Amino acid sequence: MSVPYHLSCLQQHPLLYPLSDGRFQIMERGDLAPLMVGSEYVIVANSFAEYLKDLSIQQLHLVDATIFDPREKTEVHEFKQLVVKCHFIPGSMSDIDLTQEIFLLMDGSYLFVSPSLKNRLEQSPFKYLRFSYGLREFSGHQYIGRLKTVNDLRRWDVDRSFIEKAEADSRHRNYAQVVAGRIREAFFGVTLDDGIGLWQAQAIDDYEDKESIIEARMSDEKEAWIRITSDNLNACESSLAFFDAKGMRFHLPAYLIADLEGKYLHNVAFWLTDIGEHGLKKFDLLSPIQRAAIRDYLKHIAADDNYEFDRPNILRALKEYWV
Repeated sequence: MSVPYHLSCLQQHPLLYPLSDGRFQIMERGDLAPLMVGSEYVIVANSFAEYLKDLSIQQLHLVDATIFDPREKTEVHEFKQLVVKCHFIPGSMSDIDLTQEIFLLMDGSYLFVSPSLKNRLEQSPFKYLRFSYGLREFSGHQYIGRLKTVNDLRRWDVDRSFIEKAEADSRHRNYAQVVAGRIREAFFGVTLDDGIGLWQAQAIDDYEDKESIIEARMSDEKEAWIRITSDNLNACESSLAFFDAKGMRFHLPAYLIADLEGKYLHNVAFWLTDIGEHGLKKFDLLSPIQRAAIRDYLKHIAADDNYEFDRPNILRALKEYWV
């Protein structure tokens, strides 16, 4: 897939503001440039506009542009507005034919040209034109985040450091699936038995009476923890504090996998690392295989920047408890 070139001007220029009467008001000090691009406008000098007309570019539309200088109370009529009809965002260019000579506007604010038009313009007498391949000059910009895959980043020639980070993130996400698979295997077939249920724990947290706690337990999943939704887990974050050993063994894999899949909005690591004497009892029923799966989970999230704050406690717990 071809990638367009970002087109800008070597000469700095002031910001313009489109007025309701069609004029463009100068908003900053500075000299006007022969190519000025901003939010929803592309302004070119008349000489460049005439050159573009002779190229017979598809979908080229030029209209007179009036630039108003509020300080001097004067108008400038030496420019044309280049109306660009082809708009795009990074990662969504599959429907654009870049084999033709066209202008493109990214998010209404950045001017791009197809490779063939770039080659033509490089032969022009307008040496103030500046070309950069793809998103090479947008490293760190919000648009980089819209590229969905590592291949997209490579195609747009994004800075190597971003590609390396994206590759590392991709490996991290892929390994999360491996860890989730180990958890599923380790906790396969575990049932709640007479342990404390998810909503039962919420009733306990809310200081409900005995009858209400029994009623809450009636709605709890007791046979297959895999059926517990992430919505219910998020709604019952505090239940982790009230599970007994059977309740923890049954529900913990659901919490861990939801977290690995990015569906859990709270912190599971806290309950696995801030373990007091009472907390130790919650893990008494875990088998060696189940403990190993939890250790894999903790080692995985210890390498995650999202757990930077928790990392010292995670590493300590791995050394002192989850051995």
